[in-house]
Amino acid sequence: ELQKQSHHHILSEERGRVSGSSGFTWVIDPIDGTTNFSRRHVPFAVSIALMDGDEPLVGVIHNPVSDERFFAEAGGGAFHNNKAIRVADNDIPLHSIVFFNYGSKHEDRQRLLRVVDQLIYEFDLRIWGTTAWELCAVAKGTADAFVCVGDKLWDFAAGMCIIKEAGGQFTDWQGEPWNASHSYVLAANPNIQPLLIERLRMFQQL
Repeated sequence: ELQKQSHHHILSEERGRVSGSSGFTWVIDPIDGTTNFSRRHVPFAVSIALMDGDEPLVGVIHNPVSDERFFAEAGGGAFHNNKAIRVADNDIPLHSIVFFNYGSKHEDRQRLLRVVDQLIYEFDLRIWGTTAWELCAVAKGTADAFVCVGDKLWDFAAGMCIIKEAGGQFTDWQGEPWNASHSYVLAANPNIQPLLIERLRMFQQL
């Protein structure tokens, strides 16, 4: 349908890159949380973003089980089922829910283990097994941050747009704007982000 309705490139987990004639790219994860889906666990979600280079222009994340949809357009705010959402304003570490995730490579898992060992005494750590839905929780304000290394662009492209439009910060572990040269991701409410960067910065340098 996207090929019929537009001339943009398409990047998806299952098919890789499909060339288009415009300068924009649809980034699609048909099922984010594939293991959850295959084992009949929820949540899992469909994630679609439109990007201009490293900048997300549109993000849509849909949970087909609960029929919930998060969406955002650059400059237009973020929404959950048509209700505007904002990130939390919490700044107390022990009251902060931090989701984390990791890629399939051994070194990504090892690095995340070191990060968990650093953060577990200060923050309430969780994992749902679906990056897209965890980012939605941060955007909605029911969680405070998301930390990962090793995820692919299709895992978080739509969530990046939604987080930014909900007033959150989307950076690497150094606090620099995210770019496609690496997979270090920190999405957080602005009040808790500085402390997380302080704790995470050295791990990106290792």
